[in-house]
Amino acid sequence: MVVTFIGIVVPLIITRPMLVCALVAGIVAVIANPLPNKAGIMVAAFAGIAAGIIVETIQNICGLAFVFLLDAFSPD
Repeated sequence: MVVTFIGIVVPLIITRPMLVCALVAGIVAVIANPLPNKAGIMVAAFAGIAAGIIVETIQNICGLAFVFLLDAFSPD
């Protein structure tokens, strides 16, 4: 089941905010695992979303909105 989830999510990570979101959510999910009623999953989801929004906002302010994994494959 985990391998299927990884196979679906990893190809979709194409920007820095997406990468940060996935990494933060994964790390927080592991740390918050002992919370009761599987609340760690919700905490991880919210932390990942917040981290992604923060990184995207910083990139837009600094003018650094670019795709870092697909630069070599862009049809420019």
